[in-house]
Amino acid sequence: MPALRTALASLALACCATTSTLADPLLADFPYPYPVQTYTFRSQFFSGLDRNTAFSQDDIDSLAASLNWYINDTYSISLDGQNLNNPTLKYFALNEDQPRAFYKNGPQYFLNFRAKF
Repeated sequence: MPALRTALASLALACCATTSTLADPLLADFPYPYPVQTYTFRSQFFSGLDRNTAFSQDDIDSLAASLNWYINDTYSISLDGQNLNNPTLKYFALNEDQPRAFYKNGPQYFLNFRAKF
């Protein structure tokens, strides 16, 4: 798993880290989809108390991507994806031998159409 995290982090850094608009002079004449990819990782952390028992969340990593197409100065289309690596959220009580809950929310996709007036 660490090798996958390293590869995904390298991919995210090699690609564009932020979105851009047509106001950006470098992308004003860019007619093709503009990709944005992000990879996030959060190590294990204390999550709170439940019935006076402390519980924590295990390590979690997430991959998201966005493909933006600027048709002209007024219209743009984007396709966004979240949780593309389909992570499992793992909660446990006092230690990792006492699981509390597992959630697998699955990937989510969004198609957006924007118009500026």
